[in-house]
Amino acid sequence: MAVDTEKCAAAKTALRQALAASGGKTKDEAVIALVENLQSLNPTTAPAHSDALLDSQWLLISAPNFPGGEF
Repeated sequence: MAVDTEKCAAAKTALRQALAASGGKTKDEAVIALVENLQSLNPTTAPAHSDALLDSQWLLISAPNFPGGEF
């Protein structure tokens, strides 16, 4: 599956805007819908089970390191 970078960029922007509009509430219906939309654009069908992705370098971000210190 080819990645449509413009569509992905637009989906990410829409998600950021919805998060800002909802005060960062990840349970907001609009935010959930936009996350699901972004998920549908992922070319990896099962990213959690992808050996190529699992054998990579990862950066753990927890609440103290998250922007604003909150989720």
